[in-house]
Amino acid sequence: MFVSEHGSRQGESIVFLHGNAVGGWMWQPCLADLAGYHCILVDLPGHGKSNDQEWVSLADTARRVSEIIRGYTKGGKAHIVGASLGGSVAFQLLCDHPELVDRALISGTSLLPMPGGSFFKFMIRLIAPVMKKDFVMRAALKALNFSEEGFEQFRQAILAVSSRTFVKAFDDGLNQRYSKDLEKAKNPVLLISGEKEPGYIAKSNTMVAMRHPNAVARIVPGMGHGWMGESPQLFNRVLKAWLADGELPSELVASIKK
Repeated sequence: MFVSEHGSRQGESIVFLHGNAVGGWMWQPCLADLAGYHCILVDLPGHGKSNDQEWVSLADTARRVSEIIRGYTKGGKAHIVGASLGGSVAFQLLCDHPELVDRALISGTSLLPMPGGSFFKFMIRLIAPVMKKDFVMRAALKALNFSEEGFEQFRQAILAVSSRTFVKAFDDGLNQRYSKDLEKAKNPVLLISGEKEPGYIAKSNTMVAMRHPNAVARIVPGMGHGWMGESPQLFNRVLKAWLADGELPSELVASIKK
């Protein structure tokens, strides 16, 4: 898979995993304040500059990410940050390769069934053939709260993704469920949802935090699925506090008391 490295190779490594139909570039607004870390941006199979590789499954993608961790990091271990589909990959990585993960931050990802999921999958299949149309991309850009300045990069990312990858990756993410293997992974995990996201994501985070010995669930008030793009400054404060095992920013709201 395509990888780009940023920051200091002497710092702790962080692997960033993006959402469906975008690419590692979605994390670039967050990098300016993370110069002390070794930041590794990955283009998942079928996406971005990895669009020549087939999206097979979450397990296959997690295996490929594990190879990147082994090959690009000192000591073969990294923090993991995943959003949406990237969060699904992060969950799979924790289940399959927990020894390679230090701490994890997962945002906008559910292990509970999506209400109306069958209808949503049907709609995804309807959208897929026209996903490269300008009006569809602009609607998606608005829904994700990406800036208009980033439209051309977003457009290029959509053009790079095949409709097959788009549908298969969505299906794999929506079909992912809680695994007992996650409880065996003792890694600290911060589970985030935006207040404007569908409530089942926060419910999933609460469920995981109740079962996992080192998981914490939080909500970002007033923000949606793409909150890290809406407020990179807040995202960086949250991430750096979590990686340092410090106190999380007061803006976050607890979705569960443990």
